Amino acid sequence: MFGLFKKSPKERFRSKIRQGFNKSVSQVKSKLNGNSLSDGLIVQSAIVTFYDYIRNTPSFTMICLAANDWNPEDILKEELDRTMKKYLEL
Repeated sequence: MFGLFKKSPKERFRSKIRQGFNKSVSQVKSKLNGNSLSDGLIVQSAIVTFYDYIRNTPSFTMICLAANDWNPEDILKEELDRTMKKYLEL
């Protein structure tokens, strides 16, 4: 019965990626100065840096190889887009 509430590997992966993007933004919030242009660049840089880090991590490659019925690359891209929209109001 309790197994009904367990997250699938896809859901766990999405959750971890989302947490990572949010953490990357929260870590740079102290550097924001109220200038919308520079603040946007700082936030965007943090988001893209996290994306590149994950994309180039060997464990990400292993996850991609192990995923059968879902695509980690698609999830990473979806979460990148979601985070950009959330924090940069695109």
